[in-house]
Amino acid sequence: MKTWKCRLRLFCLAPFALAATSFSVTAQAQDDNEQEEVLEEIVVTGSKLRRNEFSSISPVQIIGGQDSVRIGIADAAQMIAESPVVFGTQLDGSVNAGSTTGAVEGVSASGPGAATVALRGLGPERTLLLLNGRRLAPSGVRGAPVAPDLNLIPSAMIDRIEILTDGASSIYGADAVAGVVNIILRDDFEGMEIRGFTSIPGDSGGEETLLSVIGGASNERGNFTIAAEFFNREHIFARDRSGFNDCLRDIEVDPATGRTFSVCADGRPDNSVFLFSQGFVYDTPGVTDIGLPGFSSNAGAAALIGQPNATLGSAAETPYNLQQEELDTQLQGDVQRVNLFATGSFEFADGHSAYMETSFSQRTNTDIFTSEQAFPAIPALIPLVDADDNFVIDPMTNQITMVDNPLNPFDEVALPVYSLAGLTQRRSTDIDDFRVVLGAEGDLAFGALGDKGWIYDVFVAYEESSGTSIQAGILEPHVRESIDTLRLSPTGLVCGLSRTAPGFGFLTPAPCVPVNYFADSLFTTRGGDKRFETQAEEDFLFGNVINSTTLEQTHFSGLVTGDLFSLPAGTVGLVVGLEWRENSIFSANDFVRAQALSASEAPDQEGDTIGETSIFDIYAETELPLAEWATLNLSARFTDEENFGNETTYSIKGEVQPTDSLRLRGTFGTTFRAPNLREQFLAGQAGVIAGAEDPCVVPILANNGGVYDPTNDNRSQTVLDNCVLDGVDPTALGLQANVLIPTQTGGSTDITAETSESFTLGFVYSQNFTDAFDLDLSVTYFDINVEATVEELDPVSVLNRCYNDDPNLANALCDRVTRSGGDPTTNTISRVDSSFVNLGLVTSKGYDINARYVDDFSIGEKFVEMSLSATGTNYSELKQQIDPESPVDDRVGEAGFPEWSWVLRGNFTMDNWGVVWRSRFVGEFGLDADDVDTSNNGARDACNVLGGPTTCIKANAGSSIWYHDLSLTYEADEWTITGGVRNLLDERPPLIDQGQGPARLNIVVQSTYDLFGRRAFLNLSRRF
Repeated sequence: MKTWKCRLRLFCLAPFALAATSFSVTAQAQDDNEQEEVLEEIVVTGSKLRRNEFSSISPVQIIGGQDSVRIGIADAAQMIAESPVVFGTQLDGSVNAGSTTGAVEGVSASGPGAATVALRGLGPERTLLLLNGRRLAPSGVRGAPVAPDLNLIPSAMIDRIEILTDGASSIYGADAVAGVVNIILRDDFEGMEIRGFTSIPGDSGGEETLLSVIGGASNERGNFTIAAEFFNREHIFARDRSGFNDCLRDIEVDPATGRTFSVCADGRPDNSVFLFSQGFVYDTPGVTDIGLPGFSSNAGAAALIGQPNATLGSAAETPYNLQQEELDTQLQGDVQRVNLFATGSFEFADGHSAYMETSFSQRTNTDIFTSEQAFPAIPALIPLVDADDNFVIDPMTNQITMVDNPLNPFDEVALPVYSLAGLTQRRSTDIDDFRVVLGAEGDLAFGALGDKGWIYDVFVAYEESSGTSIQAGILEPHVRESIDTLRLSPTGLVCGLSRTAPGFGFLTPAPCVPVNYFADSLFTTRGGDKRFETQAEEDFLFGNVINSTTLEQTHFSGLVTGDLFSLPAGTVGLVVGLEWRENSIFSANDFVRAQALSASEAPDQEGDTIGETSIFDIYAETELPLAEWATLNLSARFTDEENFGNETTYSIKGEVQPTDSLRLRGTFGTTFRAPNLREQFLAGQAGVIAGAEDPCVVPILANNGGVYDPTNDNRSQTVLDNCVLDGVDPTALGLQANVLIPTQTGGSTDITAETSESFTLGFVYSQNFTDAFDLDLSVTYFDINVEATVEELDPVSVLNRCYNDDPNLANALCDRVTRSGGDPTTNTISRVDSSFVNLGLVTSKGYDINARYVDDFSIGEKFVEMSLSATGTNYSELKQQIDPESPVDDRVGEAGFPEWSWVLRGNFTMDNWGVVWRSRFVGEFGLDADDVDTSNNGARDACNVLGGPTTCIKANAGSSIWYHDLSLTYEADEWTITGGVRNLLDERPPLIDQGQGPARLNIVVQSTYDLFGRRAFLNLSRRF
């Protein structure tokens, strides 16, 4: 029979690798000699007890660091992202799904460019991330980041990643609701290793480069390891993946036949002007069909470019929409990071060692989203002033003399509509993270404890993340000043407020610059580059909007562990510990964002987020060997959070082994999660949703070219009455155009802590009927139920329930809706408050399935070692309920939430050569029948344009996908080279109608889908 050491080696290295395998290495009967082997006692994720076997009652899955390298993965986020247990989340914040309009992007919970991890579809705030078993602090910018940034982990230092997939609050404290991800770094390194990695996609964009160096030394008393790493990934723009999709489309499906209808259908006008007398007119230099020189109606512009509609078509077909701006938006963001890491230990006395970890990480990236449009209202008439800048009074009317505005070619108020090069949504982020851990561990060799292997481990950790986010903005007061104070003097156009008070005081305003909002340079149809015609104009209007965020965490932890007493079946172990940690945030915005002074399609306002919280924990864990075939693990933790009180959580885990080859295991635990810094202190962060989400806006079917058609209005009388009561004309609002709806979310002191229960049940089978091969199989059922969940409200749900559920605006959510007031035909929503509340419940249920086969065989005289593994997760339920009165939504089977995910892997080694094949399966998706939008088929919908049936529905589904990776490795004594191809068959992500799921340019952008395409990679490492 093979030795335990051999089995441990096989488990840790080859079998599961990126397949995220989970057997936790089963205990098997050993012969007498094997039982006498002494193995090092280690701590396995999921327990604080030390064991001499790599076994665990809890389900633990392993991702091997070096195995990840051999399939072309170069950073921690990618290592974790493709595990089937990572569900319904987008790890990388630089992959942005966008709004339904693609403009005014919201900010992810951990800030621009952050990469976080979420297990079981329960969000990053419910997944605890550890480094070498110790908690990491949140990091990021904007608002209050909720989780650590995986970009700050030095990937070349990763030995393995252990993923605990049951609730573990009683072991690790709050946040471990869905599980724990523990990244174990290489230590006790001897010598030096230099590594270079590159990955080059077949299409441009997404190129990756990594350079790292690791060095270390050790002796009998201690060891020291230091590492440095540089990683760079280039942007992938939507235009770089034209093979995925070439334009923003309206995609519909005939439910009767399954036939798909697809047209380029970005209906947002560009290079146009809105006139209150005519609606939109389009810039057609030298041509007109409406008597306005250089401008035409939609029909005239369409005829000029040879299209049926001016705004329908790709960027190559029409300049009158935002298709080019969509193509210039990122699918995958760039990132550059530098990591410095050092770890070491020193035995300062017999049986007592001091240890330390310290790291510095810097991450920079630029997120590039769809440009906003500008549509300033330019008056047709402006005042006339004399040489002393006094208004000229008309003696006939005794009113100010008004003259034609030379910067407005129309005889009425006109709104030029275009995107500006200076108003891109380009967010530059720079984050520095410093962390230091100082600790000591050793034997408690005195009294009765000395005979029972008791040890202590105590450490203090401090981490600080500081960063800035910079985004271009256009100063609204200067826009207003350049328009509202424009006047004609004897010397020409002037603007700015006149001084009336004697003396100057302390005011030092920038001199106003008259701005030509109809300059040729602003219209691409006139050959312009979307810039103002003078630098003075741009200097007056544009600037940077800046946020600075600092997060700090101080963490103290101490424990003692050892044996208590012996039972007939074994020794009873105990660990007792306490922890204290303090988290604080100071996130400050400049005056422009704090006061919403940046002109935007929706108010871009965010307050300063400042707060501090502390948590104190006492915990204990014991494991009772009830019999040779039965073990019981018990743990409990008392948590006291300064703002939300205290709670006791517990966990009960059991394992029975009826035969040498079969283990049955189960766990049950409770959790207590106090609201985090974001949920408590976030100060008014702005977002946006599409204007059509307002129930008072005329539906597209009832909007017949700007005229209300009541026969196609399917809204209920309750909705119509509530709109009127709220000061809105529901038969007129939105007929000409829709504006985006601003949303605002923020922390709350009224929310309470959330609690949950977690249950797992499964078995692990390891064959022992032959020594010819190893075969392992494990199946684990999981069931997580979170109550009183702390969530941001869905602003769309707020609107629908306010206007649909109760008459007379009686629904409590109506208090969260504010309108701008004024004319009922233009009384748009000015804000939807989606701040954090305690919702109903969230449940996540399913199965993890893992299999591993290890064997060897000969080809001629060559000996081949082979390992095959399969890891899959089936989600049977991911239900969400806002409150007891709202419907239950099961998200399993929707985009980003596949029912099935699999990773299959084969490792083949012969002499110095190794081949790795990996296949990854992502299941199909589609909306539930109750959620499918059937009220479409408007004039611009695909089925109408292409002559399809009138019963089409919006495309919301995608087929399953298999991704395949292949690599070849040659390993010598001092160097290793690996080359291969990822996404060998160049599989492309599915396309859906925009708004039917997380998509950009119709491309589903979730961590489950590959946005890089086929790419070759090369990894070379040299050891000294």
